Amino acid sequence: MTHAITVTAASAPISSAADADEQPGPTTAAWRRAAVVAVKLVHSVIFLSIAASVLHIFYAGVTNRVSRWTTVALTLALGESVVFAGNRFRCPLRTLAEDLGAESGQVTDIFLPRWFANRIPWIFTPLLVIGMGALLWRRWRPSPNWG
Repeated sequence: MTHAITVTAASAPISSAADADEQPGPTTAAWRRAAVVAVKLVHSVIFLSIAASVLHIFYAGVTNRVSRWTTVALTLALGESVVFAGNRFRCPLRTLAEDLGAESGQVTDIFLPRWFANRIPWIFTPLLVIGMGALLWRRWRPSPNWG
């Protein structure tokens, strides 16, 4: 005697993590939305820190008012620049947000207008270069000889 067993998609167990991603339940979807918001918030805090650092470097270089925070600002801005360039000029948090299901993948859109977010490298790179150039020029220029 032969018995036929039919298995429907609804009763079949999920066999791998890939299958779980294809059929997200309400808990998984809610977790992913919360994770995207968390990534965007973390990215916004990092962005504000880096933006403040670049503005400080620019100000310190142009006005020759170097403080103990200038080294911290240089470390943050140059570290971010290395990470950004090392990731082929794409923010690694943007990739993470896309992997979690963000619609656009743009992680700065939570607080910044899209036109500004898309131009961040074009706005802040010249400020960083000018500030660093001024700091280097002031550090290595020959001292005036008054004697």
